[in-house]
Amino acid sequence: MHWSPAPPCKRSHKPYNPIRTRKGARAILTAEFRLLVITDSHYAVNHEPGTTKLSCERGCELIGLAIEDARKYGFEAIALLGDLVNEAAGPGYEGTGPNFERELADIRERITAAAPDAPLLVVPGNHDRYPDAVLAAFGARAGLREIGGYRFVVFADAYAKGDYCTRSRTDLEMLRDTAARGGGPIVALQHGPISPEIDSSDYPYMHTNRDAILSAYSDAGVLLSISGHYHAGQPLNENGGVLYFTAPAIGEPPFPYTIVALRRRNVTIEPYELG
Repeated sequence: MHWSPAPPCKRSHKPYNPIRTRKGARAILTAEFRLLVITDSHYAVNHEPGTTKLSCERGCELIGLAIEDARKYGFEAIALLGDLVNEAAGPGYEGTGPNFERELADIRERITAAAPDAPLLVVPGNHDRYPDAVLAAFGARAGLREIGGYRFVVFADAYAKGDYCTRSRTDLEMLRDTAARGGGPIVALQHGPISPEIDSSDYPYMHTNRDAILSAYSDAGVLLSISGHYHAGQPLNENGGVLYFTAPAIGEPPFPYTIVALRRRNVTIEPYELG
C-alpha cells in the first residue's frame, strides 16, 4: 500500500469520462480511478452573507463550480460527504430551515447540469438531519456500491441530540460481510472523521464507538476511509493498516475540494481551491 498527498497543482489529466460497464459485468480495476470529493457546503437559500465563516448562501453554487473546475483534472465519480444543507426542515419535518426540499432539489439540479452521467455517492451529515430524505432526493442509498472495481461503502450514521454519532452494529456487520465476500479494494465513506483522533471536549466530532470502527476497518482490510464534518480537514494518515482522510469544507474560504486518485492500492490526495 502506498499513499501520498499532492499539492495544489495544474496537471493535465484525462477529461471527465465516467466509467461504464455492461450491466451484470464483473467490474475490473481501472489503471486509475479518480473520485471527486465535496463536503460541508451547508447550503441555505436565506442565509445572510457575512454573518458566519460559512458562505451558506453559495453552497449550491460552490458544488457546481467545484464539479466544473474538476473536469479539467478528470474524475469518474462524485462523493458528497454530508452537511449539504445547513439546517434541514420542511413539510413534515421539525426544525429550522423551511427550504430543505428546495435546497436539496437545487443541489441535485446543479449536479445533473454539471455532470449528468457521473455516479453519485451521497453521505448524509448531522445538519442534513433526515438521512432517508437526503438519500432519496439524489436517488442514492447507503451501503455497498461497486464502481470501477472498487467497493465503496456508504455509511449513513445516526446523530443523536448534541450531535453525538454512533455507528450501528448492523452497519459494522454489513462491512464484515462485504469484506468476507471478496472483491475489489474497499473505500469507506462517512460524514464524521475517524483518524487521527480529535479532542472532542468542546464538540463531539468523532463517533462514540470510534475504537470499534477502527478495529472493524482494520479487520475488513479497508483501503481508505474518507470523511468530512471537521471543516479544517485532516491529511492522509495511516492507522491499523488503513488509510484515513478528512476532506475540508467547501463552504468556507478558500472553498476547497479534493480529488482522490486510486491506483489499485495506491492512494494520492489532490487538493484544489476555488479561491
